[in-house]
Amino acid sequence: MLRTALFAAATSVLGLAIVHPSAKRDAVTYTADIKPLVDKKCLSCHVKGGSAPFPLQTYAQVKKRSDLCRRMMLTHTMPPCSANSDYGEFCEGGGPLSDDEGILLQEWIQAGAPEGNTSQPASVPPANDWKLGKPDRVLKPLNHVEIEEEGRPFWRAFVLPLGKDAGRKLRGFELKVDQPQVLRSATLAVARDGLIDTRRGKEGFNTGGSLDFDAKKYIGTWAPGYPAWDLPKNMALTLNGDCLVIQVFYMPRGKAESGDFEVGLHFSKDSKPVEAEWTTIGKEEFIIPAPGNLVIKAKGELPAGARLLGLLPEARFYCSSIRLHAGQQTLFATRRWDPYWAGVYRYLQPVQFKERTELNAEFSYDNDIHMGRNEGRSPDPILPGYREKDELCRLHVLFARR
Repeated sequence: MLRTALFAAATSVLGLAIVHPSAKRDAVTYTADIKPLVDKKCLSCHVKGGSAPFPLQTYAQVKKRSDLCRRMMLTHTMPPCSANSDYGEFCEGGGPLSDDEGILLQEWIQAGAPEGNTSQPASVPPANDWKLGKPDRVLKPLNHVEIEEEGRPFWRAFVLPLGKDAGRKLRGFELKVDQPQVLRSATLAVARDGLIDTRRGKEGFNTGGSLDFDAKKYIGTWAPGYPAWDLPKNMALTLNGDCLVIQVFYMPRGKAESGDFEVGLHFSKDSKPVEAEWTTIGKEEFIIPAPGNLVIKAKGELPAGARLLGLLPEARFYCSSIRLHAGQQTLFATRRWDPYWAGVYRYLQPVQFKERTELNAEFSYDNDIHMGRNEGRSPDPILPGYREKDELCRLHVLFARR
């Protein structure tokens, strides 16, 4: 029933231009109408050398893939911004198309995709450059990372020694990667004590999509198409350990490629910055029936005067949606949850709470033949755990006290 409703909704959107013809206006052209839309929504990834498989910087490039763009954008498959909030979009470009923007794109394609006046390619910064400026410190894995030709997407963690920077106040971080289409996202944390002295800490190790006990304290996330993780000027996170641990998500592309990357650290320049803190909402014990579904509700709290800075969800392949509310306000809501397309959920402006505030989280899970790792097989009950075939129910919340 749910899939039928979603299909009907997508079909109705695809047909908007036919059902609701626009009012009289000038003919839609690429230069006047579509180029500003594509530049805003797509160029954070679809540039030469970027994380997307092809660029959309010129009229010829967009026209060649106009039908693909129509299907991907009108069904909200692209941009892959899977979450929104009453306090703004998380990704660059403002998230999926609005209905009016969808109608505009439909009209342009139906008119034969005219260019209008000759257009110039958008001026964009280098695809793989530091967004926050030159880092104060650059770290990278101890060993070269080679991604094999074939295989499922996977998560791998690496330990990064801090040396003299242990104990410093971190304001922000970002990644520069060798192959942007291979490395899709990353989670950075302060490593648990002693991890660097283990074999797995020195060589790197695969994970099930969570750093679990290897993280002493989370820092933040990175993904292409999203702003870099950057705290407000007067806030910071203390690097209270001798090493960082970073979990990166790789997607093999059918050929051997480098998985190397660098992490740029930006330290606070304030003498006494406010310390950002994490609190976790979720549940550690549950069973998703087979076949069946499960909705888990969990509560948390922010102190009076708290400023909400960002979120880090942890769920896997049986989770369909995650929501977080404060009263009637939506702080976080996924249009769909897909751990392969996790983003950077940082508020561009901190969300201020004057009074002590209760946070209400809701996690929805489905366990049928189409979800998770079932792939057409009869489902088994799903338990919480740290393997890919297990599930998680956590939402880490980053805030600063008054």
